[in-house]
Order: sequence, then structure tokens, then C-alpha cells
Amino acid sequence: VEWNGRSLQSATFEEVYDIILESKQEPQVELIVHRSAKHGETPPSVQSSLTDHARDYGLKEAIPDNL
Repeated sequence: VEWNGRSLQSATFEEVYDIILESKQEPQVELIVHRSAKHGETPPSVQSSLTDHARDYGLKEAIPDNL
């Protein structure tokens, strides 16, 4: 994850806060999120989160058959 070209990966809460605060006066910011999963593959933590939300909202068709 990058914010205006600065990596947020492994940054502390305070470091992230400071990086974002520095861009407060900017009219636009750039947020870049990289995914390391293969194309079409959903990382387990994301799949778990999506499944939990689907259950919360009663979206049974969004829950994979193997769960």
C-alpha cells in the first residue's frame, strides 16, 4: 500500500497518520494497493472477510460452496 508514493507497509499508526497528514493541503492524493495473489485468486483472509459480510447481509449466493 502506498500513499502519494510513500509506502505504508510495515508503518506504525503514527507514521501512517503523519504521511496522510502531510498531504492534507493537496487537492488530490494517490492511493496504490498491490495484490500479490495470482489473477483470480482471493487471499484466504480476504475470502474470510467477504464470507463474513455475505453472511451478515444474508447473501447466501456469495458464500462459496466449500464453506
